[in-house]
Amino acid sequence: MVSRHRIVAVGFVLVLAAAVSGLRSWPALRAQDAAAPTTGADALKKAVETGNALFRSGTFGTNGRSCTKCHENPRKPAMNLGKRVGNYPKWDRREGKVITLGQKLNQMLSRMLKGRAEPLGSEKLVALEAYLMSLTRQAD
Repeated sequence: MVSRHRIVAVGFVLVLAAAVSGLRSWPALRAQDAAAPTTGADALKKAVETGNALFRSGTFGTNGRSCTKCHENPRKPAMNLGKRVGNYPKWDRREGKVITLGQKLNQMLSRMLKGRAEPLGSEKLVALEAYLMSLTRQAD
């Protein structure tokens, strides 16, 4: 004999499943699903593209400058990030301690671009790190 509670529970699961599948028919959610990366490689590619856009953006900080102002300047070859980002974590004289690449990016964001530091591990910092690490692979 099937208990009344089991019937109610099964009914609830069926109603919930129908509701969730119905939600996916909403255009905004379908578009979000279509834009979502399907593999790890897709997610990394999207992060690199986002990081590239942030690197070139004059609105990431508040002073209208972008990272490219210094880091893609042919008169400043020592600023070539393709050869520098692989050095992190490393000792930072200003901080008086070993810092990560994310912490260095926050330094540059706040000092050079007059922006607000991003939380470590934030989507923007991870995207910038992914882009910069992609440069090291191109420099090899």
